[in-house]
Amino acid sequence: MVKKRIALMGLLLAALLGASAAQAQNILILTTGARNDNGDTENSHMPYTVEEFSSPLTFTSFASGGSACNSTQSTTGANGVTKSVTCNQTELVNGTPMSPSIFDPGYDVLVIASAYTTIDAADWPVIEDAVKTRKVRGAVFFVDTINNANTVAMEGVLGRAMGATVTRGSQSGSGRFYFPLNTNAAAAASFTVLPRLELHTGFYAYNGIPPQFNLYTGLSGPANGPTVALTLSPPEAAPSTAMFVPQSDSFGGTGACVFGVSDIGWGKEGSGHNIGKLGVAFLDAFNKSAADGGVCAAALAAPPEIAITKTTTANTAVFPANGTTVPYSVDVTNTSSGALALNVGVSDPPPAGITLGQWTCTQVPPTPPTVQCPTGLTAGALNTTIPSLPAGATLRFTSTGTVTDNSLALTNVATANLPPGATCAGGATPCASQVAFGAPPSVSLVCTPTSLNDSAGPPATCTVTASSAAPAGGLTVALAPLAANPRYTTTCGTSIIVPAGATTSAPCTITATPNTVVGDGNVVANLALAAPPAGATYVLGTPASAQVTVRDDDLAPVPTLGFWGLVLLALGLGGVAWRRQHGLG
Repeated sequence: MVKKRIALMGLLLAALLGASAAQAQNILILTTGARNDNGDTENSHMPYTVEEFSSPLTFTSFASGGSACNSTQSTTGANGVTKSVTCNQTELVNGTPMSPSIFDPGYDVLVIASAYTTIDAADWPVIEDAVKTRKVRGAVFFVDTINNANTVAMEGVLGRAMGATVTRGSQSGSGRFYFPLNTNAAAAASFTVLPRLELHTGFYAYNGIPPQFNLYTGLSGPANGPTVALTLSPPEAAPSTAMFVPQSDSFGGTGACVFGVSDIGWGKEGSGHNIGKLGVAFLDAFNKSAADGGVCAAALAAPPEIAITKTTTANTAVFPANGTTVPYSVDVTNTSSGALALNVGVSDPPPAGITLGQWTCTQVPPTPPTVQCPTGLTAGALNTTIPSLPAGATLRFTSTGTVTDNSLALTNVATANLPPGATCAGGATPCASQVAFGAPPSVSLVCTPTSLNDSAGPPATCTVTASSAAPAGGLTVALAPLAANPRYTTTCGTSIIVPAGATTSAPCTITATPNTVVGDGNVVANLALAAPPAGATYVLGTPASAQVTVRDDDLAPVPTLGFWGLVLLALGLGGVAWRRQHGLG
């Protein structure tokens, strides 16, 4: 039976691939076959489902050995089309949340298969996100409705995909049941190979499936009975055992094709009625091009690209004084052309030295696609999540900061915490943007000349120079008071101002006090920049002090002779001359 089934599927698949512009298939199959939560072995149901999509590749041994469902196999047909199938029987039941990176290879088709075993609850949001954002092009759910937890999860996924309220309907009895194809359903033309769907014992139908998605109804009849055509307008209520949602309708047009069947027992316990037809029919619908009426032809969605931009209207070139208010804006944009971004985190902690006020959120510009701002924003750190950010949409978060300690590094960084698969515009890692104030200007002091005589003359002029232009209102620089000394006077006080827009202060002076006192020596006037006071918007540069020496230029007087001294000097000189004249010496 198994060999006959595989041969039939191979022939149908070959005919399918030869008759259409087939696409290479990259298929991911996730099963609960590694667990047995029921006396009816879980593994026994899996080969039938898996082989509907893996043929001609086989994963027949799900317990151990052979080609177990824990590997990737590939084959290339005569037409050059390569089919690659990855089968995994532990991911859904390993007790840890599924990583979204499992979909990074870009699978065409995702198959989820489960019988009695409960799929890990944390895996469902990841699966739904992959379908909703078209990380896979098509999703197939063979999730048996006998498991209540799985059924409730499926009701949510199907309902959100269709925009409908889906509930579990009535349960079947024992035996085999046959349900007609709805020829008015999406993709029904590909399923005409299977006019009636066979299901087996204890499954439930779904209620609330819109007629255009109700592929096989829940109204059973004979195995060879006719198809039906449900009325689409007005809607006709009918239970459903299998449904098909095109990409154009899946999650409002952003999602993957969705195909689901409410029973998995048709393989192990069925008559073989479905085998070799159900998977081939889906792949026929899946592989049709848009020109051929294909409803699953859209390519995988490119991952969303997120940009974050932090700005301020404050002049960041001017170092702020304490108490300065700084308006901040953080723009988060989905710059991709069509990919929806889900659960985009945004964080903006206040840096030391700045407090942040209440955060608000608006859409920029306020035009479609409409985006809901996160709620619960507070003052201080921004730490929130944007649940859904459509392509082209921007949300702006705003707050006003206040400088409380400008002696600290005033750099404010906002970061976008990207959802799995998303990228940052420009390739930045991390995805962040910052507003940083320039370094405070350094100031230096020079006095010229560096020495004066204690006589009348021009003073020494002292100026403060800043490394950048002073802000509006000027830059007031503190001076250490010059020690008082009678040998000089000064106009340099306890501060000096660098005018707004200038880099050099008006001069102050040190003037020597003229005197004629001999021997009063030199004195040094030491002028220095004081340590910047708290909240100052400058730092000390080099040199931070200057010395002006006041020199003593008064000479000692030359000794003089009185009248009698001059007489005696004349007599002495005359005596010397007489002696030389008479040869006496």
